Amino acid sequence: MIKYEFHYDNNEINKIVIKGHALFGNYGNDIICASVSTMVILTINAITKLGYENNIKHIIKDGYLELDVIVKDKTVNGLLENLLYSLNDLQQQYPSHLKSKRSK
Repeated sequence: MIKYEFHYDNNEINKIVIKGHALFGNYGNDIICASVSTMVILTINAITKLGYENNIKHIIKDGYLELDVIVKDKTVNGLLENLLYSLNDLQQQYPSHLKSKRSK
C-alpha cells in the first residue's frame, strides 16, 4: 500500500511524505505505482520549469518521496495542492492500495 501524508503550516503545504508500493500489479507493471510516480515527477518538474526549484528540497528513492517546502510561494503551493487532489482522486478509485493522512 502507498501511504501519503501532507503536512501544513498556516494552511499551506510545508512537507509531503509518500512511501510504499501499491502492490496492485507485478513490479514494473503496477499502474497505481506508475501513476503516483508520474504525478510526483510531473509536479517537481513543473516547479523546476517555472523557476521555483530553490523553493523545495526533495529526496526520491524506490518507494519513497520526501519533499520539504523551503520558501513558501502561491504557485508552488498550488502545484502541491494539485498533487494532493490528484492523489485523492486516485485513492477514491483504488482505496485498498492508497491511504492518505493530512497533518497540520
